[in-house]
Amino acid sequence: MKILFLLLHCLLLLNLFPDELPPDSSAYFSPNLDGVRDALARTVSIRDDSMIVKWRFKIYRNKTGGEALKNQESVNSREILHMTPVKFLRRIFEKKAPVAVPKTFSWRGDDNTGALLPDGLYYYQLEAVDESGNSSLTPRLPAVIDTVSPALSAAPEYTVFSPNSDNSRDTVRFNLTAVNFVKNDLCRIEIRDAKSAIRSWSFQSEIPAFIIWDGKNDKGADAPEENYKLVFEVSDWAGNSHKGETASIRLVRIFETIELSISSERFSPNDDGYSDTVSLSARASSGRGLEEYSLDITGKDGKQYRRFSGKTRLPEIIIFNGLDNNGKNIPDDEYNCILNVKYDSGNMPSSKPVNCIIDTKAPELLVKPVYEKLFLAPQDPSSKQKDMKFILSCQSEPEDFYTGVIVDSSGNTVKTYSYGQNIPSEFVWDGKNENNQVIEGGYRFILEGKDTVNNTSRAESPVFILRTGTEDFSIACDQPAISPNNDSVIDTAVFNLKATRPEEIVNQKITIKNESGKEIRILSSGKFSASMIWDGKESSGQTAPDGKYFYSAEILYQSSQNPKIENNFIFIDTQAPICTIAVSDSVFSPNNDGNKETIIINQQKKTGGINEQLDQLTGEILKDGKIIRKLTWKGNIPPSLSWNGKDQNNDDAPEGTYNYRLAARDSAGNKSETISASFVLVRAFEKAALALSAAAFAPGSRENGGITVTPSLSSSDYFSKRLDYAADASGAKFLIKEDNKLVAWEFRGLDNTGKKLPDGVYYIFSKALMQNGNAPESPSQILLIDSAFPQVKIITSPQYFSPDNDGVDDLLSIGLNISDNLGIASWQAFIFRRHDNLPQNLYAYRSNEYIFMKYSGNSATNACFAWDGKSPEGNMVESANDYLLFTEAIDNAGNKSQESAGITVDVLVERLADGRLKIIINSINFRLDSARLEGNYQKTLDRLCYILGKFPEYNIKIIGHTSSEGTLARNRILSRERAEAVYRYLVKSDVHPGRLAFEGKGPDEPFISPENTEEDRRKNRRVEFFLNKIR
Repeated sequence: MKILFLLLHCLLLLNLFPDELPPDSSAYFSPNLDGVRDALARTVSIRDDSMIVKWRFKIYRNKTGGEALKNQESVNSREILHMTPVKFLRRIFEKKAPVAVPKTFSWRGDDNTGALLPDGLYYYQLEAVDESGNSSLTPRLPAVIDTVSPALSAAPEYTVFSPNSDNSRDTVRFNLTAVNFVKNDLCRIEIRDAKSAIRSWSFQSEIPAFIIWDGKNDKGADAPEENYKLVFEVSDWAGNSHKGETASIRLVRIFETIELSISSERFSPNDDGYSDTVSLSARASSGRGLEEYSLDITGKDGKQYRRFSGKTRLPEIIIFNGLDNNGKNIPDDEYNCILNVKYDSGNMPSSKPVNCIIDTKAPELLVKPVYEKLFLAPQDPSSKQKDMKFILSCQSEPEDFYTGVIVDSSGNTVKTYSYGQNIPSEFVWDGKNENNQVIEGGYRFILEGKDTVNNTSRAESPVFILRTGTEDFSIACDQPAISPNNDSVIDTAVFNLKATRPEEIVNQKITIKNESGKEIRILSSGKFSASMIWDGKESSGQTAPDGKYFYSAEILYQSSQNPKIENNFIFIDTQAPICTIAVSDSVFSPNNDGNKETIIINQQKKTGGINEQLDQLTGEILKDGKIIRKLTWKGNIPPSLSWNGKDQNNDDAPEGTYNYRLAARDSAGNKSETISASFVLVRAFEKAALALSAAAFAPGSRENGGITVTPSLSSSDYFSKRLDYAADASGAKFLIKEDNKLVAWEFRGLDNTGKKLPDGVYYIFSKALMQNGNAPESPSQILLIDSAFPQVKIITSPQYFSPDNDGVDDLLSIGLNISDNLGIASWQAFIFRRHDNLPQNLYAYRSNEYIFMKYSGNSATNACFAWDGKSPEGNMVESANDYLLFTEAIDNAGNKSQESAGITVDVLVERLADGRLKIIINSINFRLDSARLEGNYQKTLDRLCYILGKFPEYNIKIIGHTSSEGTLARNRILSRERAEAVYRYLVKSDVHPGRLAFEGKGPDEPFISPENTEEDRRKNRRVEFFLNKIR
């Protein structure tokens, strides 16, 4: 029976795309165990009229032929691997059943061994067999293993842009580089803010080289100022994907604005550790192009008291310590703070004025007793002074805060009055403490005032006595707290007692209870004792734990009077205060340049300690263990200190390494000490210098690659970064180098962006940014940038130069005009005999040819030289030869120019002693071992004909000569044949043959002997002409 397959998704692919990658995305998968399309899955349906008993699912490498790489096949449920008699009988009567056909066939890209197959195109095929043995096959259908992910990288052209229609960085371009991105691959690109995407692009099969964002969202609306990122994802049909993003891109729309704010409108620079400085927070909408800033502190009279200034970068925080430009204290008053900033664009925004009030004066307080006698007896019916009354007055500001306290003779506070901002004109105390008790003893009233910047003052009354009339004794403890830890520091408390008629006392007792009221210790005596000591132990002998304890005392008199004093308290505290400190920087420079003028010391005391309001704290600035500056506090410490480098006398502290030590001691004598990390005070300004290897520079010169710029510092201990600038004559500055190293470098005439600087005079200087806040700037060095080449002109005369002493053209006039706008450093003129087989340039001739004559100078010239044809050694130019004059000039910047001119030496006629005339020519060339003329012989021989025409009354004898190379016989024959060849040319050129004769002498009469060089041999290979006058 016929078997019908239905292999979903794939049957149509068979004939439409043979031997090509399938266009169906479901045929692609990536078995890389990433959870996305790790296997090929195919839904299959098999139908047949009878029963399906077998199926096979196979994987092939090729569309036809070849062995199967992977076999999957059904297992017949009737097959028994281990047969037994029972299984055999059961199988005989068992009904035949079809094999199970899975709804989906899956392949994970492996072969029969389980190994993963490589990426590529594969084919799968399904075969089914019915119970009659009929089988059917599907076509081989394609499947693609692809484990390689497409990738994309994106790089923004700028990290900041400003789409504000000013034609400068209105858009940002993202350069895109795709790898393994092929047909049907997908790409999604988004511009995202901190929350979501605002602009998107989608691409398929191809990604452009770049995209441009104009600062708008997908709806065409302007995106707000913010930091954005470009986020992308690329993916393929096999489920491979790659995600990425660029660094942050900042979008700016507005022009520069300046804001100045102050940490507090009022402060008190009096070195008490509280509100000694104010922080001026400066913010510019943009730091790009910022050239300089100034923060001026001016008074109501318009006078400038302090200026902070700097260049290039605006500090976020400027600390003002109340000192003027000379380091003197500015008087208390109201001042204006204005920040001015200058940009290289010419914009000079200013901040709104910020008010600042210097207030170092504490409230002036007065406490005056009303009664002449300083006592009160509130419980004595016969007393006329049942209270204490004081007149109170102050001179202060409306915001000042006031507190009044009653303290006993031990300094313990027994009653507190908070007046807020309104102090009463009169204060009356009725003798009651916070517990509404009246306890005899000595007391004082203290009025304390504090303004908004912590200027604090206090006024105290004289000691006055409170009498009860019923109690015959008093008790006072010498310490508010003890620390019984056996360190010999306040380990015990001494209770001091005073009583009337102490001789009549028969018993005295001090009872100590904890906060829960439990009695822990009794101190007793059978007679009066002026002092009793408690060692902090309980009755069991164990040391009592830290906490608050109450003590009461009672005395028993012989008369049975039993006065008592209750609810006094003392603390046990064995834990020292815990403090932490940290310094803001490792170095600072208080030298009035506006940068790192102070160092901030952050400090904190852990709160919650026992009696912590009585803690004594000392802050000390140390140098080599010596105290330079000292501050003290009680109870708490300011969270931060700003040290301006002044010592205790407000003089400048010396340079060096410092530490800050914070010591704390509580009322029980427990001590702690914390020392900060070291920090360095630097006052001196480092001196910056810059040296140039030359004062002029020619960017186009091959020999002059660049100028060596060598920056230096008198001290590089705190060097951070260096900025080298070139300023032109108009004052415009160009950044030419930014480096975090102090090293020499080569300047090639380009700014820091690679742009070429125009020709001109520049002032090169270096600015160093130091970790200590200094920014020394070197003196500028003048550098001339000149890319124009020197002008060189050569004029020679006559056209034919004949230095043969006949009075005609015996001297060659050489005119040189050498000039340059910026001056000539040197020039040279060289004369060489011309060689046609050499490159016609100065370099080639200087490397290979003898210099015949040389002239030189070191400045511009417009001179004329007369040359007699001789070298400095006395050698004469050769007859009928061409010479070359090369002139090379170098200007002060190193630009080099070359020019050349030809010199033609005429046929020279030498008059001999016997009256004959002689002409020597060695520039007539013949073919090797031949008499055939070759080369530029016509010019020379035509000129000879012209010269001979001047001597019609002379006969001419032509004599050929050779060098010593070759045999004597051959050279004699060859010299004659060559003389004859010249003879024939002259006859052909209309010289009458009757005037001519020729002969050859071979090497017999050498011009130079011995022949040591090729040049010697060349000169010996010559033709001579002797002119004899016809008689």
